[in-house]
Amino acid sequence: MGKRIGNFNLVNYRDHPGNEIYKVMNFNSKEEADLFESKMTAANLWFEKDTEDHQGDILYLFAVKNREFDLVQKINFEVNAKFRKNFIPNKTGRYVLVGFFLFIMLIALIGYFKTNY
Repeated sequence: MGKRIGNFNLVNYRDHPGNEIYKVMNFNSKEEADLFESKMTAANLWFEKDTEDHQGDILYLFAVKNREFDLVQKINFEVNAKFRKNFIPNKTGRYVLVGFFLFIMLIALIGYFKTNY
C-alpha cells in the first residue's frame, strides 16, 4: 500500500477532516483505486472519490460513510490482500527466519525442562 494516512501510519483511512460522518480511504495506485471503486459499486455503497498530490505522488481518495464502514472495511481488506507484498520477499529468507524461531523455541523448551525436571 505504501503511504498510509491513518493514525501512526498503520492504516489507509482516517476521519474526514471537515465532516465527522465520513472516513477517507486512500490508495496509492490507480489499479488499487479502480478495484476498490468496482467493489464498492458492486456492493451498492455510497462513496465520493478524488485525487490528491502527496509529496509528488498521486493519492486516490475515497470518502465513505461511517455507518457503512464495516462493509467498506471488508472491501478495503480484500483490495489490500490482492496488492500486498510479502514481508520477506525472498523465499529462502522466510524459511531461514522460521527455522531460527523454531530453534529458539527448542532452546527455550530444553531450558525449561532441564530446570524443572
